[in-house]
Amino acid sequence: TDSPAPAGLTGAAEDTAYILFTSGSTGTPKGVTISHRSSLYFVRWAADYAGLGEGDRCSNHAPLFFDLSIFDIYASMLVGGAVIIVPPAYSAFPRSLANYIEEQKISVWYSVPSTLMDLLQTGELGERDLGSLRVIVFAGEVFPLGHLRQLMETLPGRRYLNLYGPTETNVCTAHEVTELPGEGQREIPIGQVCEGLEGMLLGEDGQPVRGPGEGELLIAGPAVMQGYWAMTEETAAVMHEHAGSTYYRTGDLVRRADDGELYFVGRLDS
Repeated sequence: TDSPAPAGLTGAAEDTAYILFTSGSTGTPKGVTISHRSSLYFVRWAADYAGLGEGDRCSNHAPLFFDLSIFDIYASMLVGGAVIIVPPAYSAFPRSLANYIEEQKISVWYSVPSTLMDLLQTGELGERDLGSLRVIVFAGEVFPLGHLRQLMETLPGRRYLNLYGPTETNVCTAHEVTELPGEGQREIPIGQVCEGLEGMLLGEDGQPVRGPGEGELLIAGPAVMQGYWAMTEETAAVMHEHAGSTYYRTGDLVRRADDGELYFVGRLDS
């Protein structure tokens, strides 16, 4: 209509907000359906965990079909911050990307570790005025510790947040790296299950792993997807009922250390 007023919208928290397709690296691509309730849970958690505020300028480096972009756009919108869309062509040129971070005074950066490694190796980060950059968030890949150590030495005094989670849960565990990784250190944790979610390690015997040990990571709570679009059997295969809760089976083998921290071990299917 010609009315300047917003159109009246009705809906429920469990309505589907968006569908993101998996890569299909282990089969046919699957459409992951995420409800408004799930996406809003994540956005609120992420904004709080990263300490986002209206003065922040958050990068949007991830394409819209990659779930990292949900943090970039909607967590920023939640707090009234600015979303700085990174031109895709810059990803192939680390110097241009580093120039953009400096010029745009980006304060929160989120990407896969390989992009940060490119910036570190050829982006001349140490020669730039990156005083605005206060939080560096990474997810989607294992960050080689030698490169992470070098990045933290090049850009000290920042928060370094390691997020983990499949598309089916967006992010379900998190760990803040507060100290330089030691020379003999082999890995950093994927951390603890995010507040508001339930995590469980399922052993080979089909029983929950109590205390330290290894098992498949299962996640329950508001972050879990509704299911795969038009794939009822595939959805049922990755859901697990336990003690009145429905858990998503990540397919990832995870180790729980003595202190309760979780470490990624590998995929169960490869």
